[in-house]
Amino acid sequence: TAHPSLLNAPGMPNNARDPRYRPAKPGKEEPTEVGTGGVTAGPAKGVHLGSMHRRLSDAAFAAAPSTEMRREIANKLRELMPQLQDMARFGALESATSSLLPAPDAAEVQWPAMFQPELLTCGAHAETALALSRHGRGALLSTPAMNVESFVLQGVAGHGTIVAASWDTKGLLLVTSTGDLLECAGSAPTAGRWACKPFAGAKLPIAGQHFKGSVAVSRAAGEVQAAVIFKGEESMTIFARSS
Repeated sequence: TAHPSLLNAPGMPNNARDPRYRPAKPGKEEPTEVGTGGVTAGPAKGVHLGSMHRRLSDAAFAAAPSTEMRREIANKLRELMPQLQDMARFGALESATSSLLPAPDAAEVQWPAMFQPELLTCGAHAETALALSRHGRGALLSTPAMNVESFVLQGVAGHGTIVAASWDTKGLLLVTSTGDLLECAGSAPTAGRWACKPFAGAKLPIAGQHFKGSVAVSRAAGEVQAAVIFKGEESMTIFARSS
């Protein structure tokens, strides 16, 4: 009709069959948009909640695991329970690390008097290890007898406390709290002393008598490398210098 409908608001198109004022069609309980023809003629024709539920239930029934699969899943979950308990109790990182590495064996060592070992480094041979204090004293350990030979690091006192150490075939590398890198030449101490001197041109930006971060040092292929994690940071900084 060309005449405006009184049922429509001004600006709306003329529609003599306004869906707001006609009775509901069959299937009114179905999810069908009003004014599109209802469940029997609209775009949702054939889509019924009952059929949807039946299809979902059939799919769930078809995907149900067999008894053998359930038993396999239960066994795998049972194997994971100790790791999950450790993760909940101690944290994910510590649990993952402890599960990958074997538990260390405790050794009874008779340390020298007034010696407080803080750092431990191994040499080229697995039978020997060095224990160092922060202030320049050391102990050479020989396994499996655990014989201890004490010694003193000469030339370290004026560079702060020791925060990292590495022992290789060329000698002992030390990093102090002032950022200095020291080298103690030789494979082992001699007559209870091990002379150390600064590594020329090598200094790390960790100066401070109370450095709270973590440092690791190593030497390989003619290059000295140091890894530093500063306090409060999660990233690692790598420093390298050709020897």
